[in-house]
Amino acid sequence: MDSQTEIHRLRRGLRDLVALSTIPAAWVGRDPAAIAAGLADVLVGSLRLDFAFVRLCDPNGGAAVDATRGDAPSAFLELLERRVTCVGPFCPTEIVADVGGEPSRRGVIIPVGVNGEGGLVAAACDRAEFPDETDQLLLSVAGNHAATAFQSARLIEAQRRAQEALSRLRIDLETRVAERTAELSESEKRYRHIFESSGVSIFEEDFSRVKAAIDDLRSTGVRDFRAYFAAHPQFVRDAITMVKIVDVNTASVRMFAAKTKDQLLASLDRIFVAETHGTFVEELVAIGEGRTFVGSETVLQTLNSERLTALFTVTFPQPTVRFDSVLVTIMDITERKQAEYLTGQVFESSPDRVSIIGRDFRYQRVNPVFERYWGVPAEKAVGMRVPDVVGIEVFEARVRQSLDRCFAGEDVRYAGWFVNARGRRYVAVSFSPLRPDSERVEAALVIGRDLTEHVLAVEALQELQAELAHVTRVTTLNELAVSIAHEVNQPLTAVVADATASLNWLAATPPDLDRVRDALDAIVTDGHRAADVIQRVRQLAKKSGPLNAEVDPNDVVRDVVPLLRAELRHHDVSLTLQLASDVAPVLADRVQLQQVILNLVMNAIEAMSSVTDRPRELVIRSERHDPDHIRVVVQDTGVGLAANLLEQMFSAFFSTKPGGMGMGLSISRSIVEAHGGRLWATPNEPHGAIFHFSLPVGPAPAVASLAPGSRPSAS
Repeated sequence: MDSQTEIHRLRRGLRDLVALSTIPAAWVGRDPAAIAAGLADVLVGSLRLDFAFVRLCDPNGGAAVDATRGDAPSAFLELLERRVTCVGPFCPTEIVADVGGEPSRRGVIIPVGVNGEGGLVAAACDRAEFPDETDQLLLSVAGNHAATAFQSARLIEAQRRAQEALSRLRIDLETRVAERTAELSESEKRYRHIFESSGVSIFEEDFSRVKAAIDDLRSTGVRDFRAYFAAHPQFVRDAITMVKIVDVNTASVRMFAAKTKDQLLASLDRIFVAETHGTFVEELVAIGEGRTFVGSETVLQTLNSERLTALFTVTFPQPTVRFDSVLVTIMDITERKQAEYLTGQVFESSPDRVSIIGRDFRYQRVNPVFERYWGVPAEKAVGMRVPDVVGIEVFEARVRQSLDRCFAGEDVRYAGWFVNARGRRYVAVSFSPLRPDSERVEAALVIGRDLTEHVLAVEALQELQAELAHVTRVTTLNELAVSIAHEVNQPLTAVVADATASLNWLAATPPDLDRVRDALDAIVTDGHRAADVIQRVRQLAKKSGPLNAEVDPNDVVRDVVPLLRAELRHHDVSLTLQLASDVAPVLADRVQLQQVILNLVMNAIEAMSSVTDRPRELVIRSERHDPDHIRVVVQDTGVGLAANLLEQMFSAFFSTKPGGMGMGLSISRSIVEAHGGRLWATPNEPHGAIFHFSLPVGPAPAVASLAPGSRPSAS
């Protein structure tokens, strides 16, 4: 080769080398596939190749990138396929003298990078001298530039991904921080809401200085903090001033009668009294001993110097944590303590036997009356079983079932005669459920009252009332003597007349037996009529105690009417009976109800005796007063009642009649009330008065059954 040709070849090689050296600048920021494609294009265009193949590998294990330009025979492609699978330190540059095909072409395969880690470059050309040293140099330089650019692209891509990941992490962190900040803010709002809206007084206090002072004592060897504080009261006084009140809630302002929070933030001394210092010592001891909770009752004062009984709790942090935010809760229990005191006073001073019995039938508490009644000291009674005190028979017969009903949530009451060590006594007992909460009954409050003297007094009073009622009935019968005699004489006269006529009819020839038979029937009827009148008079005149039985009020009215017919005719009074058919029977003493109706009717007749300008009309009416009561009404058209006398007329010894005893209405009211009813009067418009009495449908009250002869048997 002559010198000119060599110079020309060198110049071309330098020009191509310079051109290849500028290419990497164009690859900055390009993705790996574009770099591989760009290298293949440069090789074909700049080096005037027929075929170029580029493979760029990632030494870190990333995916390889391939680019192909031009056509190559299949034999060369198969060779490349084999080389691609074994790129590495044992795959050197390989020159292929003939890649196959027509026209004949030479090829070369050059590894890229150290030990071929960057991939390989393959080329084919029809030049006879291909590949000379310049061609190999240019291919190697171009491949290494591409490999460098490829690694840079990989690094840039990795950096971009890292930056994106970092950005995402930063955004995620910022989001989490924002969310946590919002949560903390919301938590703070909730805390402030709870703090301010709580009905319990809350103090937020800084005990940092107190904690430091106690730690100093510990460092000097103090271990028995209670003894130390007792011996050094000045330390306690100083510790009170060390506590800084950070905040108080609205309930605290109200509880301690402050106008603003600032008044309470000044010092604990403003709400402390002498008794509070002992409680504060317990707080100091808790700090010294590392305890985190203190709670007890104490005494405080308001800013108006009013004393409060309070229940307080203090929650300290762990000893290793700061003591600058200690919460102290205070509950005013002044009223509760007063109620407990009053309840205790009532329990202890009650004139009744009071005890508390648990579900195990053991006494939990008894009062002094219980002790005296049963002769068992309180300290011994507490813990004893009920049957051991009242006796097993009484317990099984009455007490046990009452307690079982009470423990099921029912209020139980009963009264009756009982026999115990003190003799025969009338006792009223109540069992009331005690619930610590609103659900389960844990105990029963049992109250027993000895009513023996009261019941005996009631019996004596009833005997007196019965005696007085008998006198009143006899007096009334005396007033009705003429009417009664007339009611008896009338049927007796008819009997005599019918008997005389019967004798005449029997003496006739032949005897008129049919007329005799009719006369004898009339004699029987008039005899029963006279006997009924006499029987009613005997009932009213008989001296006996009350006898309760089921009575039809309408029948009682009908019993009285025959005794009053003559009196009604004598005073020219018309009687109307309006007796309802749906009136239910009542449990009562028949004679006593007859006496009440008789008294009211006689009063009505007398009230109309002076009336001359209008008819004298008397109405006796029965009706249902309400679902549980019947009512009997006696209505007249007499002189009427003054409004101011409507209640006074029922008083004993009060009468508007000259010479009247004033006992009739008083006794009538007592009789009605003893049957659980009510007697009252109202004006009758336009003239006269109306007397009403109502009676319950059902059993008579318990007191009515305590009359002589009807006392319950001992249980």
